[in-house]
Amino acid sequence: RMGWPVIDVTRRSIEETAASIIQLYNQHQSPEA
Repeated sequence: RMGWPVIDVTRRSIEETAASIIQLYNQHQSPEA
Protein backbone atom coordinates (compact mmCIF):
# COMPACT_ATOMS: atom_id res chain seq x y z
CA ARG A 1 0.00 0.00 0.00
CA MET A 2 3.07 2.22 -0.10
CA GLY A 3 2.37 3.67 3.35
CA TRP A 4 -0.90 5.32 2.37
CA PRO A 5 -3.55 5.50 5.11
CA VAL A 6 -6.72 3.55 4.39
CA ILE A 7 -10.04 5.19 5.22
CA ASP A 8 -13.11 3.01 5.68
CA VAL A 9 -15.95 4.84 3.94
CA THR A 10 -18.59 2.21 4.68
CA ARG A 11 -21.78 3.87 5.96
CA ARG A 12 -20.16 7.31 5.92
CA SER A 13 -21.33 10.46 4.22
CA ILE A 14 -19.00 12.35 1.90
CA GLU A 15 -18.76 15.09 4.53
CA GLU A 16 -17.57 12.63 7.18
CA THR A 17 -15.06 11.14 4.76
CA ALA A 18 -13.77 14.59 3.82
CA ALA A 19 -13.39 15.50 7.49
CA SER A 20 -11.34 12.34 8.05
CA ILE A 21 -9.09 13.18 5.10
CA ILE A 22 -8.58 16.75 6.33
CA GLN A 23 -7.74 15.47 9.81
CA LEU A 24 -5.16 13.03 8.42
CA TYR A 25 -3.71 15.79 6.25
CA ASN A 26 -3.40 18.16 9.20
CA GLN A 27 -1.72 15.46 11.30
CA HIS A 28 0.75 14.86 8.48
CA GLN A 29 1.53 18.57 8.21
CA SER A 30 2.31 18.84 11.95
CA PRO A 31 3.53 15.42 13.15
CA GLU A 32 4.55 16.76 16.57
CA ALA A 33 0.93 17.63 17.41
